[in-house]
Amino acid sequence: ILTRNNQQNSQVTWDMFSTAMLSLDADHPKQVVEHHEYSGIWTLVQLIGASKYLTWFGNAIGLINFIILVIEGGLRYHPKFDTIDTILSNILFSFCIYYFLETILKLWSLRPKIFFKYVFNTFDTILALSLFVLHIVHWSIYGALSITQFDRDNDDRGTARSLWAITRIINLFVVFRIIRSMPHFTNYGIIMGTISDGMRNLKAFIGILICLFYGYAVLGMWLFRGVIKVPPGYDSKNATCGSYQQSNYWANNFDDFFSTVVILYDVMLVNNWGVFLNALREFST
Repeated sequence: ILTRNNQQNSQVTWDMFSTAMLSLDADHPKQVVEHHEYSGIWTLVQLIGASKYLTWFGNAIGLINFIILVIEGGLRYHPKFDTIDTILSNILFSFCIYYFLETILKLWSLRPKIFFKYVFNTFDTILALSLFVLHIVHWSIYGALSITQFDRDNDDRGTARSLWAITRIINLFVVFRIIRSMPHFTNYGIIMGTISDGMRNLKAFIGILICLFYGYAVLGMWLFRGVIKVPPGYDSKNATCGSYQQSNYWANNFDDFFSTVVILYDVMLVNNWGVFLNALREFST
């Protein structure tokens, strides 16, 4: 606007200047990434693959999948667990096939450039491939999707148990399919936004904690380095129950940085700061 007017009469009015500034502040439409359009019945298939309703349906399947995993874990020591696990394993494998087909459909509908633009799509792809491969490997080795009592009795190296456990652990990650739908609900959207803001500020908070921990370690080594020493011929059986000596905390001292960090862990998480306080007071006086 300013260039065109300057070429005409070399004068810029206030209205023209305001219009130019407002145009700079305006929200520009996002560039739409074009993707291949199919024809015929494939158009309907592509529409289904790119639809948000397919994602919501997949999230519902993920919720059912998670509930079945919880039920399976609760019945782990049931007398008829082998029979129950056979049924549940077949259901879980059918969910795995659905995840695999859903990923292929979305990848075909959106094209790889758009599909892998979103982190959750990449996560779903890795999850679907991992579950599918693990189920096929278990099926090819043991001839079934579940682990039987015969497999457990002849599992000297623990391969069957490990493969079954890894498959179930990875299957638990389907809960993230449910979490990603929470921002679409108003109340959960506020919660997820708060968590997201907290994660962005976590870097500075961790930096402050590291500085405080380092200062604590240096101060502790400066004051109490070499104070705690194991008495010659010491026997912990004669020590007071729950004391520093009876718990054999001799390695937890302020002689080096790593031992100081261990003491900090015990004080903050184990919450036995009184044990260390009494020991430092006893050995320093």
